[in-house]
Amino acid sequence: MSHIQGTAYVGSMVVLEDGLPGPAHYRRFRVREVPGNDDYAAMEEVLTRRLTALLAERQRNADGTAGRKRFAYPPQLILLDGGKGQLGVGVRVLAELG
Repeated sequence: MSHIQGTAYVGSMVVLEDGLPGPAHYRRFRVREVPGNDDYAAMEEVLTRRLTALLAERQRNADGTAGRKRFAYPPQLILLDGGKGQLGVGVRVLAELG
């Protein structure tokens, strides 16, 4: 998570496919819903948005209405920069989304 004194909040994502960087899949997420400086809430928003998009894409593919696939396969490993608090946010988001 990165911001300028609580403004211009962003989170970023890098992607490795088959162990190699996939810069075309790197993303920067603008944090929309978090006022001020709250890294935990910002990380929760970014993870929720990304993983919700993945679930929606899976559902479209299952329904036969698939469009462009964003990734060859879903993440097999998610690394979060931080400590116990950030890990707790990641675990909570994954549990909530199943």
